[in-house]
Amino acid sequence: MKVLIVIQARMGSTRLPGKALLPLAGMPIVVLCARRAASRGRAVVVAIPENASDDVLAQVLADAGLNFIRGPSEDVLKRFVQATADLPAEALVVRLTADNVFPDGEFVDGLIEEFLKSGSQYFATRSPLDGLPYGMSAEVFRVESLRNSDREATAIHDREHVTPWIKRNVSVQYAIPALWIDRTLSHLRSTIDNLDDYGRLARVFSGVQDPVEIGWRGLCKRLEDMREVPFNRVPYKLIEEQVHSTMTLGTAQIGMAYGIANVEGMPTEQSAERIIKRAIDFGITSVDCARAYGHAERRLGNVLRQGFAGQISVITKLSPLDSSSATDPENALRAAVDASVFRSCFELAQPRLHTLLLHRWEHRTSHRGIIWNRLLELRSEGVIDKLGASVCTPEAAIEAISDPEIEHIQLPFNLLDWRWRRSAFWGRAEKRPGVIIHIRSALLQGLLVAPPEKWPKIPGVDATFIGRQLDDLCGRLGRESRLDLSLAYVRGHERVTSVVLGIDTVSQLSESVQLFQRPALSVAECDVVDDCVGQVKAALLDPSQWYRAA
Repeated sequence: MKVLIVIQARMGSTRLPGKALLPLAGMPIVVLCARRAASRGRAVVVAIPENASDDVLAQVLADAGLNFIRGPSEDVLKRFVQATADLPAEALVVRLTADNVFPDGEFVDGLIEEFLKSGSQYFATRSPLDGLPYGMSAEVFRVESLRNSDREATAIHDREHVTPWIKRNVSVQYAIPALWIDRTLSHLRSTIDNLDDYGRLARVFSGVQDPVEIGWRGLCKRLEDMREVPFNRVPYKLIEEQVHSTMTLGTAQIGMAYGIANVEGMPTEQSAERIIKRAIDFGITSVDCARAYGHAERRLGNVLRQGFAGQISVITKLSPLDSSSATDPENALRAAVDASVFRSCFELAQPRLHTLLLHRWEHRTSHRGIIWNRLLELRSEGVIDKLGASVCTPEAAIEAISDPEIEHIQLPFNLLDWRWRRSAFWGRAEKRPGVIIHIRSALLQGLLVAPPEKWPKIPGVDATFIGRQLDDLCGRLGRESRLDLSLAYVRGHERVTSVVLGIDTVSQLSESVQLFQRPALSVAECDVVDDCVGQVKAALLDPSQWYRAA
């Protein structure tokens, strides 16, 4: 059976321009990738753009004696079709990318073997579910599937990324954990997407006598021994084929002094950068932001500009639009929405927003519907990928989950908040399993871990008594602390995708990640908590009322 390994490469990387030609182990990255892939004698061709800027890449490949073809810059699918034009329909294509240099001939052979055994028409690795380092990426499919995709796929995304149409239209299987390894390595990163990645892999290959012949397992062992990345990783959930870490980094504390228990104040620029980068190291896949969070978007954007944009998804919120009135002219309201959205894009250094939430749920219907309609237009134009809402009450959450345009909901929920126990929201959410549900205020802005003297003075609320209840529950349920109890309670609700935690310091982040390694509360244990804490004063559950209620 004929097999062709096709490696896509280009000079125009936005995060690390020209990386295909950066030297690694004494040769350009693209050359190392191609030679390692061919180490067992299989045919390899590198598919590169026909842009003038890629002429130098073509010359390097020619000088190295490697086969290559040139095709459309943005239509990578067409390049693959050109590369396989002389192959029969039943031939196999192995897709690799030049920034992933760990896959070698042995790895490719293993994938092909699993593809043939699976009986599927598409077989691939899938990080982190496969247990392999991020960057041990490869896909196997038949030429027939590739040609069908070329004939049918019209969406820009399908043609730019080669295989989305195939995955939607043929039988699919993925590599399972421990297929070739006896321990998980998913906490490691072997791709070259930014300058940090390049430096890491330069150290991995340093001193290697034969960088082409060293096996992929040997490289993984060298990467693991460097111990630059923590082993503990935030657990994740898989929703509609997308990995979501069960902890999301909140950035209100990064952009301003925030939270009743915050004694550190707003972190410095350097500290904020360390927190964000360390969150990525811990496997956190999303970060929550907002136009209203002071310097948060700008600080986050500074990190994303360094090449980390591909490692974390940003959820941000529309400006509260406090200066806009419901009676403003339509063009003024549309301009206000645009100003918020495009300022977020600018601050975050992103051409589009992954997820945008309404900061105020009433903007879904207020202002004559102009705000929401403009957001729908921006989504259709590709400026926004997903729309959602930040809500404050169970009633608003029910309205949001009932709206088919809403794909992401953020809501306040914690072990004292009895309102959600009585709400029909969770039942409605079960009927829309694809909607992402993020929880904020799991610690009630830090109140649940604060001493009684920090609590707001609210008639009928005995902070000392509630604190004793929580401490007793920690003992009964075997939890380390109120922090552990509070997080385990929220995580114990199946429909919760992720918990948004504001972080002040790297040590606080590390402590929280450590607690996420512990099991969530069971349904029965959550019931114990509900029975114990009962129904507190509603004013305690709404921070906006804390000082008005005194």
